[in-house]
Amino acid sequence: MVSPHPHTPAGARAAYNSGSNSDFDPSESADQGDDQPSYIANNEALEEIVPDDEDQPMDDLSDDEAEASSTAYRGQGAGESIEIDLINDSTLHFDAHTDSIYSIAANPRLAGIIATGGGDDVAFIWSTDASDETPSGRERSSQTPIFKLEGHEESVTSVAFTASGEFLVSGSMNGKIIVTRCLDATKPKEPNSWKKIAEVQETEEIGWMTTHPTENIFALGAADGSVWVYTIDKDAPAGSELVIKQVFYNHTGSSTGGTFARNGELLATVSETSELFVHSVESGEVVVRFGPEDARFNVEGGLYAVAANPAGTVVVVGGATGECKVVALPTAGTQRGAGARRGGSATAGTQNAQILATLSTQSESIETLAFSLSVPLLAAGSVDKTIVLYDTQRWTVRKTIQGHEDSVVKVQWGDGAQGQWMLTSCSMDRTVRRWDCRTGEEKFKWQGHVDGVLGFVVDSRGRVITAGDDNVALVFEERTATAPVVGSASGQP
Repeated sequence: MVSPHPHTPAGARAAYNSGSNSDFDPSESADQGDDQPSYIANNEALEEIVPDDEDQPMDDLSDDEAEASSTAYRGQGAGESIEIDLINDSTLHFDAHTDSIYSIAANPRLAGIIATGGGDDVAFIWSTDASDETPSGRERSSQTPIFKLEGHEESVTSVAFTASGEFLVSGSMNGKIIVTRCLDATKPKEPNSWKKIAEVQETEEIGWMTTHPTENIFALGAADGSVWVYTIDKDAPAGSELVIKQVFYNHTGSSTGGTFARNGELLATVSETSELFVHSVESGEVVVRFGPEDARFNVEGGLYAVAANPAGTVVVVGGATGECKVVALPTAGTQRGAGARRGGSATAGTQNAQILATLSTQSESIETLAFSLSVPLLAAGSVDKTIVLYDTQRWTVRKTIQGHEDSVVKVQWGDGAQGQWMLTSCSMDRTVRRWDCRTGEEKFKWQGHVDGVLGFVVDSRGRVITAGDDNVALVFEERTATAPVVGSASGQP
């Protein structure tokens, strides 16, 4: 295992900053008798949520609160065996990893297929489908791996499926990329349906990776500041499936994040030297460039999060001080204005781009940004434990959500008529929570990890699957959530 550096993806970065717990062994868990009560600490007592006087009430949602289950874990403490009573709301788990799980992805086309990558230098493909019910009185068995992907040799910090669901791309801290293909989509739970088809190692260390929203294309950023865009050609001869589409050498420091924008037409990337570059994926031209020499844009300590709005008109970046910068992208007809050229320069593209706002609500590093697909809201999660909701029409604070007790690692919006106001978040406080963003109320809280949650995905059935710093992935459902006991919000509805 290689310890993650601060410029690795948010989950791995949070694990590095907080310190990983690699002593947890899921095999040591034991069943708890029905006659053993569970307790909450004094600081977890029920807290009344008092809405801000300026809030304007919105329609509330009513969700049934489910009962929590308990699991007892045994560990070593002060030289003697101790028993800790923990709430475990999960319905399934996967414990094949022997070190922290740094990355997780859900297949967009093959229901229930999950990929995880960890500090044990391997990635696994596995399923969230439960084959059998656990017999009464027996400990629940882990989900069985479908495919074990070896060969990375260092921590696997990035895993992602392509939009087609046919390919899994995994990246590790030694710069190696491996592509695995599903050979038979009708039998994705069969080991023989998956095969490693390509690998490449062009750079020393991968900081982030993301896949194109519609094509078999992916991009990654490296510690040397380079950004690489690859196409997967499934019809190419064996060993030639990976084709370099673009390489950008514009960043002067480690590239810390990236996202496709405007339905994959553009690629926005940020660095620890407070630079934003937006490139045309097809031509390689620099469309937007801002850096620390521009006092309006500079964020001390670097940028570590980036997100593009669904319309592809705005990019927001978040940095180490808790500041966010809102940048308007040039329209398709103006993005080839003066200064925009292949490879870019210090001033390329800035003529047609504008800084719309500086958001300075949070006090520590922004780890995660997410635009809602349905309502005009942006969520920003921070190391300061808060989630701030911004009105993306006025760039004002709508609400500040408080409830997590440690760094917020990831936020993700729900979809559909019922879920569009719902925001799911995970934290180094070992919990995953779901919030009603009209009120800021905590609707669900899931527990079960004994260390921080480094990431999660939501599958087509609405289940939350987590990546734990305790080497375990847990599967949560709304019906198993613990009744919320902490949560507050301030601001306008």
